[in-house]
Amino acid sequence: MPRLLRLVVEDDEDRAALLAVLKRDPGAGGLNCLLSAIKKLHDVRRLGLPGALFADCSE
Repeated sequence: MPRLLRLVVEDDEDRAALLAVLKRDPGAGGLNCLLSAIKKLHDVRRLGLPGALFADCSE
């Protein structure tokens, strides 16, 4: 449960919940956009969700 709470609880750093950050428009392409995407991926990995969680879901 604590891992899922990280999706909706505001973060101290930018005062936004991870789910809200993930849903943001990535903006124009560039270095800042790339760095933001890398940070999002890192944050999702920190949740520790099982790799096969969405194996039965279609794209």
